[in-house]
Amino acid sequence: MVRYDAGQADRAEDPSVQLLRVSDASPRPYQRHEPESTVLYRVVADNLETFLAEARERHDNGLPKYVEKELRDYLACGILSRGYVLGICSACGRQLFVPLSCKKRVCPSCNARRMYNGAAHLVDHVIPDVPVRQYVLSVPFELRLLLAQRADAFTALTHIFIHQVFRWQRERAREAGLKRVQCGAVAAHHRGGSSMNLHPHVHAVLPDGVFQRAEGTHRAEFQRLPAPHGNDLVDIVFDIHQLFLRWLERHHLLRTRREEHVSNEAAERSALEACAEGALGLGGLITVRHPDRQVQHDATAQEFEYRAGSHRVGECEGYSLYAGDVISEGNPQARERLLRYCLRPPLSLERLSLRADGNVVYQVKATRHGKATERVMTPMQFMSRPVALIPPPRRPLWRYFGVFGPHCASRGCVVPAYGNPETTDGAERKHEHDATGRQGSGEASRRDGSTATTQAASATSNVQQPAADGSTACAARAGTAASAAAGNAVEPRKDRPRFSAPWRIDWATLLKRVWDIDALACPCGGRLKLVRLVTDEGEAREALCKAGLPANPPPVARARSPTFFDEPPPDWD
Repeated sequence: MVRYDAGQADRAEDPSVQLLRVSDASPRPYQRHEPESTVLYRVVADNLETFLAEARERHDNGLPKYVEKELRDYLACGILSRGYVLGICSACGRQLFVPLSCKKRVCPSCNARRMYNGAAHLVDHVIPDVPVRQYVLSVPFELRLLLAQRADAFTALTHIFIHQVFRWQRERAREAGLKRVQCGAVAAHHRGGSSMNLHPHVHAVLPDGVFQRAEGTHRAEFQRLPAPHGNDLVDIVFDIHQLFLRWLERHHLLRTRREEHVSNEAAERSALEACAEGALGLGGLITVRHPDRQVQHDATAQEFEYRAGSHRVGECEGYSLYAGDVISEGNPQARERLLRYCLRPPLSLERLSLRADGNVVYQVKATRHGKATERVMTPMQFMSRPVALIPPPRRPLWRYFGVFGPHCASRGCVVPAYGNPETTDGAERKHEHDATGRQGSGEASRRDGSTATTQAASATSNVQQPAADGSTACAARAGTAASAAAGNAVEPRKDRPRFSAPWRIDWATLLKRVWDIDALACPCGGRLKLVRLVTDEGEAREALCKAGLPANPPPVARARSPTFFDEPPPDWD
């Protein structure tokens, strides 16, 4: 396990630091991501209609509309016949078909793109180059279903958690003689555990100290604080328990002994609640021997996950607060890896497999000593778990607190200055405004100063951003992109300074940064330009047939009578 502290030197030479770093070799060519070949896609395509029909039959209203839309849009993610962005090489005329993505929260590909993009944005434009530490808050088993069903309760718990850590930091600052200090944090909500079980918890990244701004200065000065000990974490988690208990009482979510008139009969469950209760279970785990399989090491888990016996863990009333090792300043690679870990998707395609009998297997732990822990599920049981892990709509996946908040008056004194070559890698990461006034990030518009000659590419970059693994952003705003491309291009004003960095990194830059893939490089030595957005399926299939590519989308099985629900439902009491 790699530990980072203030005295650790020459971290860039550590092998674990270079695991997720771009290699020094020549860039790899772009290759389309093929979601139809994954186990998850096949299972969803074969059982989606059956699962939805069964949910409607067993429950009055079935699953919510947003859940059904998430699953259906996932089946269209990365499929060329559903739409694509056309890239053409100006030197040899070679065509590149880049598929559109769904941007849904159930899609592993889109979640991975969001993870890499979010971590890069936080490192470049939000979190300064100061020591940071990860905090992980886990909740009692009895509260997991409530937090999964009530987004306001999950939000309230997160606010209580972060502000209690802020309180502890301010107390340590006062003991050190510091006054008028400010704190900052970035917190991410997680709904699932490592075994696809429903396990709401919070990951937070905080500077290992406070910020203090002297009078007459523009930038705030960072003041390091001592590391938290076990007793400090116990005090923090005890206050979290007490404050959240009061919040539950105020919102009538806590049953007291005085409520004797409350009926003991269980209320009728909705389809989504039934999926959530099923995903809570920890059963179905088996240990399988794989003598021919090599030992698998997850370097990220070894660095950042909770380890038994750690002295920086506080537990109280079922709550658990873990404070990870500090990552010192001057190590942006490790800081970005930590943020990727905090924003990671709940589902890993590499751990998913199918057995010969049709059951779905999800590997929980890495293979060690020839053995691995796996969860075996029927297809219908498996379908309920991704459904339970889908977060509610219009709820952010991560939040900013303190000086990192967008409305904080002191934010500009702490975050990295936008446009500084030391923090943005020069013009390669700089984004321009397009004709509509929104933030554009097209590769062609960055290379060519004339926006009139790259209208389609600029409009495509604003709406149809390919993901980090080769797919592109959702085509929901295709009409807006088309209208922007059809309008007259206007040269962006360069005399007006920008005060905030664009959140979304264009797909070509992100691929180059993460995987060292130059998506716009042509084998002839030229450069590809994204010139056209195609969303009409008939037109897309005709073009794919001419190019000799598969023109028909993968089939989706019809609803059938399932034989997977013969067993009685589990007793959750």
